[in-house]
Amino acid sequence: GDDAQRKALTLYLKGGLLYDNNQYEKALNFYLEADEELEKISNDTLGFLIDSHICMIYAYQKLYDYAIKYAWKSNKHAVQSQNIDYIILSYIRIARANGNVDLDESIKCYEKAISIADNNGRLDYKATALVEVAGRYKDTRKKEYEKSLFAIKEAMKIKKTAQTYVVLGELFRKTNKPDSAYFYLHKAAKSENIHTSRTAYQSLYYLSKKLGHYQKAVDYSEE
Repeated sequence: GDDAQRKALTLYLKGGLLYDNNQYEKALNFYLEADEELEKISNDTLGFLIDSHICMIYAYQKLYDYAIKYAWKSNKHAVQSQNIDYIILSYIRIARANGNVDLDESIKCYEKAISIADNNGRLDYKATALVEVAGRYKDTRKKEYEKSLFAIKEAMKIKKTAQTYVVLGELFRKTNKPDSAYFYLHKAAKSENIHTSRTAYQSLYYLSKKLGHYQKAVDYSEE
């Protein structure tokens, strides 16, 4: 037992060094090997951490079925460990992994994360899940813009971030409120997070194009 535990931990730490250096392929091999060692023992904390990283790498590689499988594995460890933060995070990761696979399941898991976070005073996690689920509501077949707006307003009561502004800007763009859309997307475009900034510029490009502001659209496309 001790040997397997020591080996699993060593493999996890080696994987972590590679993961932190963005060497995801190599990191994945160590994490998967660590996961095999973990089958021999019972350590839910380590199991949650290993399976979470495997899930995140598969999601990054767009291998969503594998990401979902390991997200649920990490959830099982989280529930058994009774660590509230782990449980909330695992539901958020299941929701993210399902985003491009099963939108209803994704929303259900975000709502579960929000509920647990709310009941346990984990406001930061609650805000994260609210912002992300707001993005999902507006993409459903029913285009649930009201639900999306409600979720984003709830998140903004806790904290305002560039991601909040992106979702809000997108929402106003899709509901034909260009002035509000410009306002929030411009705020988001100033973000230091490259992904958030790029998403905001992309949205500004579509908005300008739709309104016939072609020079503006060209400018945004070059950002």
